[in-house]
Amino acid sequence: MGMDIIESTEVVSVLPRLLAPKVSVTVLTFNHGKWLAECLESIVTQKTNFPFEVIVGDDASTDGITPQILRDYANHYPDLIVPVFRERNINGTQNFLDVMRRAKGKYIAYLDGDDMMLPGKLQKQADFLDKNPDCTIVAHNVRKIEGGTGKVISESFVNFKIPEKAGIEYLCMKGCYFSHCSKMYRSSAIISRYRDRRTVDFFYHLEQASKGNIGYINETLGIWRKSPMTASDPLWPQAHIIDQAYFDAYRRAEELGVKPEIIKRSEISWKCKRGLHYLLRGDIAKFRKIVEVNPVDERHASLTSRVVINLKAFPFLLTMLLRLREKLIAWRKAHK
Repeated sequence: MGMDIIESTEVVSVLPRLLAPKVSVTVLTFNHGKWLAECLESIVTQKTNFPFEVIVGDDASTDGITPQILRDYANHYPDLIVPVFRERNINGTQNFLDVMRRAKGKYIAYLDGDDMMLPGKLQKQADFLDKNPDCTIVAHNVRKIEGGTGKVISESFVNFKIPEKAGIEYLCMKGCYFSHCSKMYRSSAIISRYRDRRTVDFFYHLEQASKGNIGYINETLGIWRKSPMTASDPLWPQAHIIDQAYFDAYRRAEELGVKPEIIKRSEISWKCKRGLHYLLRGDIAKFRKIVEVNPVDERHASLTSRVVINLKAFPFLLTMLLRLREKLIAWRKAHK
């Protein structure tokens, strides 16, 4: 594919691969046939003044749609899209690591096959990293939508103000305060390129944040699709694997030098939030197990976490209080 000479600083995204990409967009997909075309279209229509590549790892989809959509896009954009088809499913962690290792860009962006970019995302994030060498990561706000209906859940990923720059301790305290699909990071900040166990994105965020700050663009530049029975859903049959992966991430934070009291407070907060998800779905056994906290460590817990821990013996009372809280929040929203 040739390239027209354009006088402005803006160049269409489909630059020939003989130019080294500045940004690698890594996409993971598995049975995303309903949404993959929308996802890929949102990437290939990005306007940038630099070349980028799109590496898409299909983890042996079985829906009969996903591989064909990927082939169609790869054939239509041969100088842009690098398709990776797998003969067998290797799981999300290994798919992520393999696609990441293939990336040639100075900067790497991430997207799941059911999420979308909004116009200007790649250019604004790359510009931010160019201008802020102290940052190894830059994220942005995303709009949350329901997986099946596309109905807007929220116009923001979290309900608190995020600083323009933050460090690893802030990340550890707040947890994943930005969506993985909003992230762009420096390839030089990668530490773990191989893992022999399932690993959550929080683990990689911590590693990369140990090498620099996390930047944040307070602008909605993406759409995150929240679907049931995926890795973030406690009802997912392998949810216990995700639980263990988070514990691994907190141990990694300790290895990276985060203060023990910050790790304890954050881990307890995460355990309580995860436990409440189990409780509201009727799995009392998992709720009680995950909110079990060593009495010595309980002094690091927040007031909210202590309430959950102390009421773990009274799950029905706690459930009633949570339902009442949900109704109160809904009432306040309706009467704003």
